Amino acid sequence: MKHRIVVAVTGASGSIYARQLLQKLSAAHEQLDQVAVVMTENAKTVWETELRDEDYKQLPFRFYTQQDFHAPFASGSGRFNTMIICPCSMGTLGRIATGISNDLITRARRCSAERAKKTDLRGKGNSLQSYSH
Repeated sequence: MKHRIVVAVTGASGSIYARQLLQKLSAAHEQLDQVAVVMTENAKTVWETELRDEDYKQLPFRFYTQQDFHAPFASGSGRFNTMIICPCSMGTLGRIATGISNDLITRARRCSAERAKKTDLRGKGNSLQSYSH
């Protein structure tokens, strides 16, 4: 079975980790059914500041806005296997920890948990938490 992965990129510093992850997922395209990306506006600004490019625009994935609740993974029936939040800002982590789902990232995390799927939260340089329910 090929994997369906949601990658969320928040405005935390550490855009290099998001770039490396997305490049590796792009290289592994034959093993993946779908990769969907949610990138906050702050994430785009931090990426452009830290990496001095906009290379994320060239990636072969479908991008969704932070408020696009019509994204397939905004529902538990979306059938995505894994969610990775890299880098994960402390604000996003706090909203997830307290059950707040006010945007597509936190809503997708909640749907992921409801379907007993894995979510990996990556802070700058380390794994903050890996949830499996």
